[in-house]
Amino acid sequence: MTVEWPHGLKSSLLQTFGPTGIVNEKVYENDSLGPHWRRLVFNLAFFHAVIHERKKFGALGWNLSYEFNQSDLEVAVLELESLIRRSKSQIPPFDVFCYLAGSVIYGGRVTDEFDRRRLLRIIERFYCPETLKEDYSYAGDDVRLILSFNLN
Repeated sequence: MTVEWPHGLKSSLLQTFGPTGIVNEKVYENDSLGPHWRRLVFNLAFFHAVIHERKKFGALGWNLSYEFNQSDLEVAVLELESLIRRSKSQIPPFDVFCYLAGSVIYGGRVTDEFDRRRLLRIIERFYCPETLKEDYSYAGDDVRLILSFNLN
């Protein structure tokens, strides 16, 4: 029996953060991991949803088809927790986690060099010091500027 990952970013995030998801309330509310734990876990779940969703765009998403699954996300959450515990609840270096998740956990499945470069670039968008700011936009400043321009 297999469980298909839901289609869409919202559905993917709801499954990840649901009562039977990998990031349940006990994991998410773990205050012993510092003040940025929730944001870092959300970034990881959102990254997972984005790379999984890119599959539906065929060759525009990935050159080859990859089966990213819940076990990848589960291992990444555990490694993130381990890194934070080793760094004594401080934020671990972002490049360490980007390498670990992007090259080892998720990147272990990626065989195409262009897909590997794309994966590493995507995770850098989700794991950088700016992601800890309240007004961080995953889409970047250009999109925020265009949206504000169009709304006025």
